[in-house]
Amino acid sequence: MVTQSRLVAAPSAGKNKFSDAEKQQKSNWLAVMVCVLCGVVSALQVVKVSIAAPFLISDLSLGHSTIGGLGGVFSLLGMLGGIPIASIALRLGLKRSVVIGMLILSLCSFAAPLSSLLWMLYGLRVVEGLGFILVTVSAPTLVQAQVQDVHKDVAMSFWSCFMPAGIAIMMFFGPLFSSWQTIWLVNGLTAAVALLLVYCYVPSSYLRSSVITFRRLGLLLRAVLSVPAAVQITLIFSFYNLLYFAFYNFFPLLMVESLQQEHILAGIVTGFAAIANIIGNLFSGALLSRGMPRRRICMVSFFAMALMGWFIFTLGENPFWIALAALFFAGAGGMLPTAVLSSAPIVSPIAMAIPMTLGLYMQGSNLGQVLGPLITGLSTDAFGWSAVGPMFIVLGILGILVLLFRKLEV
Repeated sequence: MVTQSRLVAAPSAGKNKFSDAEKQQKSNWLAVMVCVLCGVVSALQVVKVSIAAPFLISDLSLGHSTIGGLGGVFSLLGMLGGIPIASIALRLGLKRSVVIGMLILSLCSFAAPLSSLLWMLYGLRVVEGLGFILVTVSAPTLVQAQVQDVHKDVAMSFWSCFMPAGIAIMMFFGPLFSSWQTIWLVNGLTAAVALLLVYCYVPSSYLRSSVITFRRLGLLLRAVLSVPAAVQITLIFSFYNLLYFAFYNFFPLLMVESLQQEHILAGIVTGFAAIANIIGNLFSGALLSRGMPRRRICMVSFFAMALMGWFIFTLGENPFWIALAALFFAGAGGMLPTAVLSSAPIVSPIAMAIPMTLGLYMQGSNLGQVLGPLITGLSTDAFGWSAVGPMFIVLGILGILVLLFRKLEV
């Protein structure tokens, strides 16, 4: 097992604490908000397939399983290489990694409308996933580097809202567009603007890429993987994202196809569910600051998501009750990401390992992002919408079992 002392003692090793010269004299909230904006723009790319699904089905004659595949393949690289990509981010430098990630997202979004070939859409979605993971493993550490210690929890609670904020924006404004190509082009432009903002207004991290040798990356990886809580939290986050993306990728389509609702209404309801998710994130931050155990927060989230997901996809026939259940699903579920992401500085053996710990978390997250839409798409194609409900119960139970496997110490 690699201990913290061994890492600190290594030649030219990074410091666990900021030196006096490296500490922020005051919190740079503008830089924090720009980093959060980059996360939000990245989240837009995750869910644009969901809101564009009716256009893709009509224009390209795609089935539910293909829509699920396009939604899930985005996270393929993150699922397979979250930690290696985090290592690349450390070598490149965190700010540079965010800039490169936003550039990838922008170029891929501009390129996709140039071709309607399915294999091209799949390939660009995979590359987009690389940009997403570069941003999401680098930006949180940049966020923490911009604020004083007393503000770190608040800053991280803002960061943890990036995914539901992106979903809300896409669900509210996506239905206003008349084609999937327009959605992609606007996303490309938005990513380009975010790239310029982070380049101009976010200072570089205190982590210096020149001292991140491959030997030290290996030591950091061994140190992170030797922490049992890190692996357990990764599995918890994986099951959460299985539930989360199974819901968000297909709930708008459920509203349109099964309940015969208008496309714009489906987007509005899903957007309000994403706002409820943001509220859940912020409420979780308040609970954590008052000493609420992360284990209890995760338990409530899994129970609520399993029950509400089952109701929505199995018993729900009245649009009002389905919308209400969606709000509760998203709000209660939103408490879990803050509990998970805010644990990274605690779980990490040293400060330099925080991006790699986040990379491990995101690897679990992306596993859920890949499998959730794919399983849901295959289930609906084979057995109809009612087959999805039991899946939520099973995944919720599995998440609770992982949570109870050992007591979290963070």
